[in-house]
Amino acid sequence: MSYLKLFVLLSTVLIISSCDDKTVQPPTTGIIKGVVKDINGGRVRGAIVNTLPPTSSVTTDSIGEYIISDVKDGDYTVTGSHPDYGNTTIPIRMTSGKIIQGDMILPLKNLPPSTPIIENPLMNQRILIGNVDISWNCSDPDGDVIQYYLLMSKTQPFTENDTLLKNVVVKQYSTITTDTGNYYCQVIAKDVRGAISQSQIVKFMIYEDIIPETDYAMQFDGMSTFGVIPTSSLLHLSKGEYTIETWINMEQFTGDWQMFFARDNTNDNNDYLFFIDRNSRRFKMFSRNLSITLDGKSDVIPNTWYHLALVQSNDGFVKLYVNGLLEASTTISGSVIDPRVPLRIGCRTNDITNGLPDNVFRGMMDETRIWNIARTENEIRANFRKRISATTPGLILYLNYNEGTGSI
Repeated sequence: MSYLKLFVLLSTVLIISSCDDKTVQPPTTGIIKGVVKDINGGRVRGAIVNTLPPTSSVTTDSIGEYIISDVKDGDYTVTGSHPDYGNTTIPIRMTSGKIIQGDMILPLKNLPPSTPIIENPLMNQRILIGNVDISWNCSDPDGDVIQYYLLMSKTQPFTENDTLLKNVVVKQYSTITTDTGNYYCQVIAKDVRGAISQSQIVKFMIYEDIIPETDYAMQFDGMSTFGVIPTSSLLHLSKGEYTIETWINMEQFTGDWQMFFARDNTNDNNDYLFFIDRNSRRFKMFSRNLSITLDGKSDVIPNTWYHLALVQSNDGFVKLYVNGLLEASTTISGSVIDPRVPLRIGCRTNDITNGLPDNVFRGMMDETRIWNIARTENEIRANFRKRISATTPGLILYLNYNEGTGSI
């Protein structure tokens, strides 16, 4: 009897122990797995897949599949990325340690807009003061919407204050200019996904349509037409104050230089040379003896009238004005040459040999004025379009070329 009780008791213990060993705890983490494809259905190898909040960062295998293990319960954002494609994200909620399928499709890589092409104005175009129409062309290879920024300024580099337009989708703009001179404009294109491209910086010139108030002008043929003002102490302008003014209209670029005024000699010395430099296509004044060079800023356009003024003052400055606006200035140092050298108009002497005319001007000249005073900028601007009296104080040479025919 006692043996029977012992057997029943042992069997009960064994049964209870057996039941305890077979108890299975539920998993506490899950798995996110999936396939990464492109928009055409092709599987993407080497895509990087990660989550936020962070778990593991994995890379798709040769058939575009990935597995992220040990993912705790919670909400996740799963991101797929690849250097050759755009990024994509999907939301995942992990509960009770499940296996969640997280397939993703990567969009094509976002390409920036094409380089904007400014169609108007053209590089170095001259535009009459007033309305300026700016237009450009641009497209996006992905078909994204493009927003444009337009910058315009008289100086470089651009600053934030130079932005005329922001976040517009139109490809044109009109503005009004009230000041002459060189301007710069640039278009920046930005698509909705943040890719940016920018146009070339286009330089253009705003000018005022001005012509001398005159009936006639002196025509220079670029070969044998020039003027010589005989030696005079009044025209020895290398000391003290003076102003040289004239209107010029160059027909075309010929030779390296086209001379307006020259006071030099056959020893290759010079008080001053005043000319158009073919290489820079700008007005220039040079004096070896005074050790000065002045370079204008305006780009010279053939068959266009310009008013020029060269001013030396007692404070040691020499200044160059174009159409009444200061373009260059410098200080004076050095000595002068023989005051008996004549003043040449429309040419200079030929090197150091025979003294024949060289760098002959081709075009028209009008209203030539030489003063023994330093005219101010306001005086120049107030009178350069007007005829003046030959007896105006300080005026020592006045050529208005209104005779119709003749010589100088």
